Amino acid sequence: MGKSESSTNLNRDRVAIGVPPPLVIATLVLSGRGLQFAFPTGIFETWWVALAIGLPFLVVALGLQVTSLFTLVRAKTTPLFRSTSLIVRHGPFRRSRNPIYLGFLIWSVGLPLVVNTVWLLPFFPLLLIYFRFWVIPREEDYLGRKFAEDYGDYRSKVARWL
Repeated sequence: MGKSESSTNLNRDRVAIGVPPPLVIATLVLSGRGLQFAFPTGIFETWWVALAIGLPFLVVALGLQVTSLFTLVRAKTTPLFRSTSLIVRHGPFRRSRNPIYLGFLIWSVGLPLVVNTVWLLPFFPLLLIYFRFWVIPREEDYLGRKFAEDYGDYRSKVARWL
């Protein structure tokens, strides 16, 4: 097998999402912050109220995402941006098939509060739509093709979100 043939096979063994979720998230956040800079509009009158309400969301989201990534590393596999070698069923993945995306959704609730801007409030529904109708179906199709019955069994026992 030649080098180009080998790299073609590697490209086939991953999810074809197109624009990766971190890039979509960064675009949404930067757009919201840009709008806030151009048209300042807060949610709360004082910064400390915004921080007190929003910060717990960010702490939970970060904890969920870090735990999920460490679980993947310990299992010697990667997030689905690359080829995956197994279905991870422990750690946060025993309760949610998508704990990293769930963490991003929790971030999308806390971040507008912490930075106190209404311009990030659409962040949550836009991310939910993107994950639910674009990213997750492609990942589920990939995992179903790669792991067949094993993924079907996991999918029947573990919820998409919680």
